Order: sequence, then C-alpha cells, then structure tokens
Amino acid sequence: MAETRYITVIDTRLAEGLSEYGVPTVREPIKVDGTTPLAEMMRKIKSAVDYPRVKIEMLIIAAHGYAERGLDKRAHDGFGMQLCAEDLDMESVHWFRALEGQFASRELGITLLGCGVANQVRVKTSGGTKMGFGERLCSAIARATMTGVVAATETQSGFSGVETRRVGGRIKDVPVFRPGSWEGDVFIFTPDGMKTKAPLGLLDKLVKGTR
Repeated sequence: MAETRYITVIDTRLAEGLSEYGVPTVREPIKVDGTTPLAEMMRKIKSAVDYPRVKIEMLIIAAHGYAERGLDKRAHDGFGMQLCAEDLDMESVHWFRALEGQFASRELGITLLGCGVANQVRVKTSGGTKMGFGERLCSAIARATMTGVVAATETQSGFSGVETRRVGGRIKDVPVFRPGSWEGDVFIFTPDGMKTKAPLGLLDKLVKGTR
C-alpha cells in the first residue's frame, strides 16, 4: 500500500502562519501569491510526494474566494478563488489535470478553504446579470484530478484573523489562519459529477488530521 501525505497550499494574500494552527502537514505549507504561476504551484505539489510510492491523502488549498456585489448591496460568493497569478476560475481550472492520479482516494482528496467557493447563484449587478460558477468549478476540479473536492457555499468568517506577535525584534499585528467549523452548506463533488452534503464536522476532522 502506498504511503499517503497531507499537503497544504496557502495563497499568502489570505494569511500567514498556516502550519502553526493545526493543519496536518509533513512539510512546511506551499506558499503562493499573485506572482506564482498555477503551473509552478502544481509542480510544487507534485514534488512534495514521490508518486507512485507516495500519494496525496488530502490537498488543502486556502485562498480568498471571489464575490460579485449585487444591486441588493450584498457580496455574492461563487466567482472563483484568488489563487496564484491567474486566479482559479473556469478558464484556469485545466491546470489541475497535472494532478490526475496523484491521490489515494477517488472519494475525497481536495479541500478548498475559502469564502463561498461552492456557491452558484445568479447575481444582478450594475453591469448586468452574472452567474456564479462555484459548483461547476468544484466539479471541474474533481474531474480533472479524479478525486472528490469539498467546499462551502458561504462566507467563512473564521478562516483568518490578526494576532500580535514579535517579528524581527518588533511587536506587530500579523495575519493568521485559523480554520474552525465551516459555515453554510458544505458539499463534496466527485469525479462522476455527483454532489453530496458533507458530513457534519468534516472540516474539524480534516484540519486535525483525524479523517
């Protein structure tokens, strides 16, 4: 049986300090930002395992979710993620094909931590009506990687915050990442195109490595 490994990727525009708050990793989290090509992110993920001897147990990707502001003055999630130079949307999702076959399970292998990533609603904006694509995006990632993808539909207020720390001899406020319980509906999207409600408390189990 192949060895398995948790891998975490965080876009640093969300927060720093991911590895300090209970997310199970064998190595330091893979950090990306607005200058990192998605192709480079995929290369780093693949280099973190030794396929086929080692497979990915869970790939946790943490980044801001994009939203559109409607005429109702509310932000409506489900318009991709602020991930790497290209952003993650229906135009860039094809990069996930590089990870096909790298996962230990077809049922669940990717967690998308971000606000409303799985949301999919029609939004009336000042520029016209726009359709979210959260469900389509999650399903496309599942098909590309041949593993299940879990994501939530609502804004996740508990994913990031600020903590006062001593940095380089100075006291300053720095952003931190504190995943807690998910808010809103949480779904698992599988490669066969199915969408099912995730078990209660799944995120808590994932970040503690007790899945």
